[in-house]
Amino acid sequence: MQERIYKILGLCLQAQEKGHYVVFDLSIDALNIWHHDSKTLNLIERRTVYLKCGYTNEEFAQAESYLKELISDVHT
Repeated sequence: MQERIYKILGLCLQAQEKGHYVVFDLSIDALNIWHHDSKTLNLIERRTVYLKCGYTNEEFAQAESYLKELISDVHT
């Protein structure tokens, strides 16, 4: 799981380099990613990965997919 958390962090950093306002937040039981509009700071998307649940792999995959879309500029 630690590897996947690092991967999400790396994707967040790449999205930030592309100009997206992405916030990475890790707590003991969840990983949150907030994507805000860089001009208005309005929330565009929030992804949460609950680290102690059985469906964590699906949540990781969805978060990774969303961030990869941002990085490739497909989302914008």
